[in-house]
Formats: sequence, C-alpha cells, structure tokens
Amino acid sequence: MITMSVAPTDEQILEAVTSWVEVLTSGDYGEALAVVHALPHWTADLLERVITNYGNPSRPPGPHRVTSSARAQGAGTHAVDRFANGVVEAWYDLPLDGEWSDLTATLLVRNRGTDSVLELQDVHIM
Repeated sequence: MITMSVAPTDEQILEAVTSWVEVLTSGDYGEALAVVHALPHWTADLLERVITNYGNPSRPPGPHRVTSSARAQGAGTHAVDRFANGVVEAWYDLPLDGEWSDLTATLLVRNRGTDSVLELQDVHIM
C-alpha cells in the first residue's frame, strides 16, 4: 500500500500517484490495485481493459501500455484539487506508449488516522 502523511502536500500526493503509475508499467494490474484503495467495481481485468483500450472497457485488452512517467514525451497534466468540504483529489494523465495521453486517472486522498492513502476513482479520457 502506498501511504503518505496525514496531511500530504500536493507534491507528496503527485509523487505517490507517480509511484502508482510506475507499478502500472509492469502490466501487473492486480498489484496496481493492491497498492491503492479502489472502488468495489475495480478489478485487475477492468483496469487493464480501460487502460489498454484508451478508456473503452468493452473490448479485450488492447495495444496501449503504460510507460514510465520519467520517459514520457510531450506534456501531461497532473493536478491536486482541494475542496472546501475537505475532499482532496488528484488528476493524473497517464503516459501510454512513451507519450503523455489524455487518459486520466482520478484518485482521492483518504485519511486513515495515522496516514493517508490513494483511492482509485476513475480512469477516463479528459
């Protein structure tokens, strides 16, 4: 499980999301789900189909692969939103096939008392 401090900075949140993306580069979607909390509908198969088919889960795994953020070409958007009700959400474009894409993962930051964790909400085209 990827953990952060109870009140992580935006930089710490984005570093944690980048760590999660690095897990995705292995193609082990089960491990990628194991290091974050995920809404109940997320399975390794669903996550793989959504990512490899560029947001379309209705087909078998496709040709796209997550590549390292450090080596991705172009520009990706990564942001942390902090809402008045205390909700903290990270938006992170995924690097696919060596380039930044507009396939975006959204993750909430959940406080667990002594630390915080990421919770996968969605992966969709932005």
